[in-house]
Amino acid sequence: MSRILEKLADQHEERIINVLYKLEEDVIKEVNRATKGQLVSQRIAIQLQPKIRQAIENNFLNEADLIINDEYNKIAKEVLDEFGEMPIPNKFKSLTEVNLSTINALKFQSYSGFEDIGERFIKVINDELYQSTIAGRPFEDMVSNIRGHINGVYKKSNQREINELVDYINENKFDNTKKVQVENAVRKLHTQYASDRAGNNLRRYAGQIAHDSVMQFHGQFTIAKAKEAGLTHFTYTGTLVRDSRDFCRNMLGKTLSEKDIRDTWNGRSWQGKSNGDPFIVRGGYRCRHTWIPTDPAWLEETVDEVPPEIEQEQGFVGFGNTEPDELEWHTNSWNNSPTNIKNIISLFPALTKVTRGADKEGAYATRDLGVKPIHLTKNKDTGNTYINMRGVKGDSKLKEIQQQEIWRHEYGHCMDMQMNTVLKKKPKLSEYNSSALKSGNVFADDMFSANFAEEILEDRKALSKKFRGEPTYRETVEMDFDNAEILQKEGFISKELIDKDADPNSRGTFYKYEPLDKKIDDAFLDKYLTDGEAFTKKELKAIIFSNDGKDKIFKYNLRRRGVDTQVDVANMILKINSLNKRGAIRGTGDGTLLHELKKLAITTGNENTRYEILILSDYLGAITNEAIGFGHGKDYYSKFRRLATGVTTGHGTEAFANYISIMGDKNLTKIYKPIIDRFAPKTQKQFDKGIKNLQEQIKWQTKNII
Repeated sequence: MSRILEKLADQHEERIINVLYKLEEDVIKEVNRATKGQLVSQRIAIQLQPKIRQAIENNFLNEADLIINDEYNKIAKEVLDEFGEMPIPNKFKSLTEVNLSTINALKFQSYSGFEDIGERFIKVINDELYQSTIAGRPFEDMVSNIRGHINGVYKKSNQREINELVDYINENKFDNTKKVQVENAVRKLHTQYASDRAGNNLRRYAGQIAHDSVMQFHGQFTIAKAKEAGLTHFTYTGTLVRDSRDFCRNMLGKTLSEKDIRDTWNGRSWQGKSNGDPFIVRGGYRCRHTWIPTDPAWLEETVDEVPPEIEQEQGFVGFGNTEPDELEWHTNSWNNSPTNIKNIISLFPALTKVTRGADKEGAYATRDLGVKPIHLTKNKDTGNTYINMRGVKGDSKLKEIQQQEIWRHEYGHCMDMQMNTVLKKKPKLSEYNSSALKSGNVFADDMFSANFAEEILEDRKALSKKFRGEPTYRETVEMDFDNAEILQKEGFISKELIDKDADPNSRGTFYKYEPLDKKIDDAFLDKYLTDGEAFTKKELKAIIFSNDGKDKIFKYNLRRRGVDTQVDVANMILKINSLNKRGAIRGTGDGTLLHELKKLAITTGNENTRYEILILSDYLGAITNEAIGFGHGKDYYSKFRRLATGVTTGHGTEAFANYISIMGDKNLTKIYKPIIDRFAPKTQKQFDKGIKNLQEQIKWQTKNII
């Protein structure tokens, strides 16, 4: 939710700022038309007043109205959906119910804020016109002042250099990869061409209210729903950035009663604190945090943010030295990455190149030594890696989520090949220095993941004892019977056609059914997705619901025997739950849990989730040599150099590459990081230590750069 709100806030601010340039030109056009470029008279100043009002209404207020009506319903829906995924007892279920009157009232309130600013600057511009008549101000000075009242130092100018700076800032302001360049451009604009940094201008206030109104609408709606449900406790959630206020840093993740929140807020002062209700204004102007209602009884289930230690929040430092195509892939593929994960890329040397090959060739990472598979050579020179991606150069596939996940995976291989050298640059910061990194195997010096063959083997042995394989034929039949009875009870199939007298040892048809038009709903999903041996209910729902999975399930229909039915998907959900209860995750057959999850994603058109399940399966396959999960296959791993009994460099590097793919996306981290931590705790501990050390190096560099 925090990620969605931050993105919307940036988008709305960008939309408002862009429309102000149209407003600036329209106002100047009206002034030019009325004065013909001469001194303005009092009569003309009065005649221009309604035209100024009309220009502000047509541009600024019209865009604000579009934003509020287009987007704020979506925010309300996200809030209700978020509540719907919490472990909320039935007595609080009003949290998930739509209240249009509340939504419309809050939308009106948000629009009033834009109106107030509009009225303020109608007066400011009209005053400028009037004062120009009194002072006999030159026409060019008056026009420059009006432009300044609207866009401040970012006004249009007759100077080409100023316009180029303004255009560059506007085009790249919200691009984190160009943050340093934008800051330099702003600094030059302010110091060389303007006397003030902010000033009393419409752009300053309009951009701020566009950002804050999103967060405040979310806060107001959330609090209204909490009061409606009778909840009195709230958790402070969101992400931290470099300039996050002390109040936000101290409160993040804490759960307090409404009284305690108001007492704490009223009893403290900090820079940037704004007047108003603490649940609405929160940390102050441009605050990116929000209070989420909760109850101490189900607190642990509701607080589900990316851990603060992952998002510590020095700002984004850039991707470092990169090859041009590499930078483009990085920019697209790490756009939803925690800052501390994205920053570590700057520690690695640039790739020698990025190539594109035919789809059938597949993607791969390698050392640029004329040898494609990464396991065939050992080379201590760490700056000669490159990546080949599927597709031909110039196509648009780099914008696809799956391709971005593939890029992170392949770059994970490149990191693995170079990481030992990078870690040893600052041994005082790391557990992984020249003595701590294992050197018993020649390849442990060559690849970071090769140091942890023992950990992989220990995790593999533990997993081999824990989970079951694919159900037997008889177990499958019994499960089908059980699920068919549920489908009957819930109204998905007719009730009299199960053949209970059939021999379960024969391979005949044991039941026939007529499909009915019953629809899957929240109650069905909540009832038949439960805790199991493999995944908790929460984990199972997170996997299935990823990428709007729940909506896709609800929309699924199959025309069967003249009926639009959802029985097939309902049956898949029941089967997934049955397999989860049994812990039937071992093996690569179609009857295992991971395969059934993949089939559900394919059936409902959730292609991105299908690929996420493949990432998890490939990770588990690497740890267990395909005993659990599926991916590269045993033959693939057998081609790599042996590290220990049954463990090759292939197992380590594929596990690490999938780990990086997961860690490089906040949504994947939230869903899958707890799962792989539980399945492979010893391996994950070592991977996490390595990443933490890289993050320490970034912090050290940030503090010590002169």
